Amino acid sequence: MKELIVNIVLAIIWLFLSRDQTVIDLMIGFVVGFAVLAVFQKITGSSDYVRRVLAFVRFSLVFLREFILSNVQVMVFTLTVPRSRMRPEFISMDVTGMTETEIVILAQTITLTPGTTAVEVSDDLTSLLIHFLDPGKGEDKTAEIRKNFKEPIMSFMR
Repeated sequence: MKELIVNIVLAIIWLFLSRDQTVIDLMIGFVVGFAVLAVFQKITGSSDYVRRVLAFVRFSLVFLREFILSNVQVMVFTLTVPRSRMRPEFISMDVTGMTETEIVILAQTITLTPGTTAVEVSDDLTSLLIHFLDPGKGEDKTAEIRKNFKEPIMSFMR
């Protein structure tokens, strides 16, 4: 947490030193501050902060890619597959070992991706029920969610 505060302070210092005080200058200052913390992570002890921020950036890029791809897939699916051949399905995914916060982030990520909706979390927090517009092979879909969303979420949250 202290590394985030140092990063924000460095961004504000950058903002005061820049000619124009705009939001873009603040973001540049944040990136420059992060770069300083990354370069001097052994001295500042910010290696965990740097790892988590980079994991969050990777997760964000993967989510953006999956969001765009799933929009295209849902569009093609709905325009080309006859209604009689559509077979939406509910599939349960194991979320054992995840905290409540991580499960909420995973459920929201799944729901924000077109073609999938997180429906219910079991009372004991071990499974997540997901509705798939086009499930294909259910195990492949849950393995894809595990690889693209669950593991990256856990890497920046822990």
